[in-house]
Amino acid sequence: SCDDNDWMIQLVHLPTFQLVPPANLQKMIGLMEPVEVEEGDTIIKQGEYGDYFYLINTGHCRVQRDLEDGQSPVELARLGPGNSFGEDALLSDGVRNATITMADKGVLFRLSKEHFISLIKNPLSKVIDYREALDLIAGSGVWLDVRESDEFEKSHLTNAINFPFDQIRANLDTLD
Repeated sequence: SCDDNDWMIQLVHLPTFQLVPPANLQKMIGLMEPVEVEEGDTIIKQGEYGDYFYLINTGHCRVQRDLEDGQSPVELARLGPGNSFGEDALLSDGVRNATITMADKGVLFRLSKEHFISLIKNPLSKVIDYREALDLIAGSGVWLDVRESDEFEKSHLTNAINFPFDQIRANLDTLD
């Protein structure tokens, strides 16, 4: 069983949150809500827009993706205490790329999309204008087009590399 403060320790050890300003991290901890969940509960559903970021305090989740090939969804992973999920759709302002259901009873902590964006996404994002981007590309920069492959094939910037957003996490080691 987890101590009441274990979830805070789990949170601050996640790589992304080590980059968050300490004041924002403190606010975020105060805003996270505990949610008791039961075995079989669907926490997020593939194709729906993201509304929360989640941290698992106790229990385990199944991560499944429907490949829309007429087959049963594929299990991609099992997550447990200290793991988090839900940030991809919040960062991309897109839809969930997988369905996550509880494999057993547990407690999750969640942070609303609004708070996630103001406390995490915005402070970690650096916005540059097109001219600055062109200067970076003229040096060692590369255009990464994070749209799905079919959209990329229709049109894209010259020399852009297609790297669909939902594949970034699994392929981070291939990026400079």
